[in-house]
Amino acid sequence: MRTAKNEDLTEPGGHGGQWQAVYEGLQKGIISGKYRSGVRLIEDDIIEATGATRHAVRKAFDELVRLGLAVRYPHRGVQVRSFRESEIWQIYEVRECLELKAISYYTEPAAKELVRKLKAIVSDHERAIANNDLAEMYLQNNLLHEAIYQRCENEFLLDAIKHHSLLSHLIHTNSVQSKDLRSKGAKDHLTMIQAIEKGDQKTLARTLRNHIRTFRDYYLQHLTS
Repeated sequence: MRTAKNEDLTEPGGHGGQWQAVYEGLQKGIISGKYRSGVRLIEDDIIEATGATRHAVRKAFDELVRLGLAVRYPHRGVQVRSFRESEIWQIYEVRECLELKAISYYTEPAAKELVRKLKAIVSDHERAIANNDLAEMYLQNNLLHEAIYQRCENEFLLDAIKHHSLLSHLIHTNSVQSKDLRSKGAKDHLTMIQAIEKGDQKTLARTLRNHIRTFRDYYLQHLTS
């Protein structure tokens, strides 16, 4: 069984207590691909690497399990989650429903300040793609979608979108990587921003729907155990 080795552990950072710092470090390791699906997370290794207490590490594990990034198995401990084909379908089905609802509020041209902000984030996202930085890609992609969806002003909807985006990125990290797919995603982002700038809700919805389904279909085609 694969395990997370000491040299692969990311020193956690963040605020809100020791357990949250450990969680943030583990989440970053999972999203960046340092901890692949199926990797077992060993308490003692993480305690040694981070200097955290056992209680903090266990609470961080609990949070990973709660958010669906890891699974706890009897007598086997905690492992980074793998997704079955049916689960990928379900995650992307929920994403499509949530995100189409969030953009339904764009019926008029967006403010210039928002458009400038979105274009700046896209530039940072494209830079992360060029550097093949998975963690930064996830961060900038989230910032972009959060900025787009803020117009709905529904915190519960936004939290649900963020959660399913996190699961989607775990699927992405563990799939076969494709420069063409990333390029397609970047072009979709620009088309979405143009639609937001014009208040073209139909183009925005069509582009978003195709964007989500393109990534879903690619991951299903390249599904690995």
